[in-house]
Amino acid sequence: MDYSINNSGNRTTINMSGRLTFDDQGNFKQLLKELADDGAEKWLLDISGLEYIDSAGLGLMLRAQSVAEKAGKSMSMRVPQSGQVAEILEIAQFQTLIPTE
Repeated sequence: MDYSINNSGNRTTINMSGRLTFDDQGNFKQLLKELADDGAEKWLLDISGLEYIDSAGLGLMLRAQSVAEKAGKSMSMRVPQSGQVAEILEIAQFQTLIPTE
């Protein structure tokens, strides 16, 4: 997984690309550390650039939501319109857990 963080006013966008899998736990932990001091009120997890996600990747996104909530922030996600990631999110009904934009 590759990511970049962009701040704009009260919103931080986390752009993710590649694959989000069990193997990305360490990289994701680093991402969450970088966000820990973020002053924005809202996080947008933009996963529209992901090509693949597994169940561990879904768990990592839930971990990000938990961190956001504990920090008093809201989190939403931008998802791809088609492909494996869109299909997995639909099957898991993930939009009921994390709102989409």
